[in-house]
Amino acid sequence: MLLTDNNTSRFLSNLIEEQELIDEMFETAVSEIAKLLPDFGGKLAIDGKAIQSYAKKVNKNDKRDGRRGLDADKGEDGSK
Repeated sequence: MLLTDNNTSRFLSNLIEEQELIDEMFETAVSEIAKLLPDFGGKLAIDGKAIQSYAKKVNKNDKRDGRRGLDADKGEDGSK
């Protein structure tokens, strides 16, 4: 069974409401893993390649509703 757009939006909204708890759970999990794996976190690798967007136009709806990233055309430092 596939979720509808409405169900997905409600689910994401509920997750956002619990962000603090999710962050705590993540930090606890990382802490526990670090106890078991002494070298955990010693090296970090990320993929920094920008992904080209093929949208026809810029979406004028800039309201934050959790359904999309509003800064996808910018790097983390704000550069384009």
